Amino acid sequence: MLGWSIFDFNHSKRHSTQPFEKVNEVNVDKSVQETKAPIIGLDVGNKAPEFELKTLTGDHINLSDFRGHRVMLNFWAT
Repeated sequence: MLGWSIFDFNHSKRHSTQPFEKVNEVNVDKSVQETKAPIIGLDVGNKAPEFELKTLTGDHINLSDFRGHRVMLNFWAT
């Protein structure tokens, strides 16, 4: 799934004729702003740690394989 997400993202980016719309303001529900839960993850601007995944075809890929390219990670479970 990760491999397909990366392919689809790169493919759509190359074939897009419309530039991405710049978002100036984010509307966040007030209940989300008041959440006291600890924030998990990276701060904006921090680099993701190196990791390795196995593709659906059995190949191994590393995050560093995509250095210099934009990468969208979509982790989910069934």
